[in-house]
Amino acid sequence: MQQVPRLVKDTYGHNVIRAVLSYGEVEHQRAIIRHVISNVLESARNRQSSLVLEKCLDIATGELVEERMLLMAELLWGEGPPLLEIMLDRFGNYIAQRVIQMSWGAEEQRLQEILESVKPRLRQSTNGKRILQAARRKFGM
Repeated sequence: MQQVPRLVKDTYGHNVIRAVLSYGEVEHQRAIIRHVISNVLESARNRQSSLVLEKCLDIATGELVEERMLLMAELLWGEGPPLLEIMLDRFGNYIAQRVIQMSWGAEEQRLQEILESVKPRLRQSTNGKRILQAARRKFGM
């Protein structure tokens, strides 16, 4: 677990981290998710760690519901908020789509506000168009 910061960015190590997220002990999953939360923007901008972030979003349910709330809060309400920059990053497309799919309640409202603020920029890129398509499916935007 001490190697998580290095492994999440490693070409092969990120697969180990994703396996721990899928099949590991809850306390290990929790520790990985909390590491990603504390480095969410950096994680989203790296090819390997963006896959780890996406897996964190997928598995953060049940016993990890608190981590899910913290992760979504960091993405949607953190400084910036980070999701704005993530959407415009080449690896952020998949993360943004996953956030759209799994959002509910106040998260949906905040997400729609963020999407509206960058809609013109998203329309100009292929990845941005994919994000807007996911938003249309979810919100009818």
